[in-house]
Amino acid sequence: MKNKSLIIIIAVLVAVIAVAAVAYPSLSKKAEENMKSDTTSQSEDKDSEKTSLSPDSEEYKQFEGIKFYDQDGKEVVLTDMLGKPIIINFWATWCGYCIMEMPDFEAAYKKYGDEVQFVFINPDEDIKTGESFIKEKGFDIPTYYDLDTLAAYAFSIRSYPTTAAIDAEGNIKYLRPGMITADTLEGIIESIK
Repeated sequence: MKNKSLIIIIAVLVAVIAVAAVAYPSLSKKAEENMKSDTTSQSEDKDSEKTSLSPDSEEYKQFEGIKFYDQDGKEVVLTDMLGKPIIINFWATWCGYCIMEMPDFEAAYKKYGDEVQFVFINPDEDIKTGESFIKEKGFDIPTYYDLDTLAAYAFSIRSYPTTAAIDAEGNIKYLRPGMITADTLEGIIESIK
């Protein structure tokens, strides 16, 4: 009786895994297409005028108190960056997916760095560890360290990598965990420019 129940449970688990393996590529492609259409429609709906944020505005207030540190240990406050579109990527040196998407972020930074602020935040490691890694890999993207974990907490970061995009008006237009492709990143950037 126990063996029969165990065999049934194993068969059900194998069936679930098989269905997931077959469905995953299709669902993942649909999710990518939906995300691209979301960022395209956001880009089309966006006003071309950029406004500066008032410290009294709700958009500004949602980012108050979020601070992190640059590679020299100097405190940086997110509200000081508002008024220009921002791409934030939460990463760690031990995260394989983070490492895989870094070249795409580096290329986007070189292409759009004058129009969009890039903020690469490591909430998991100290400055020395992070900067050693960035130097070893040859990246120039601006790196910051969330030593107090205020930014990770404010953005509800649960896994790495996680990418956020904030438009010039202070609206969060994109916030999702997981590795993204160069095309997806390009679409996100276009939606906040």
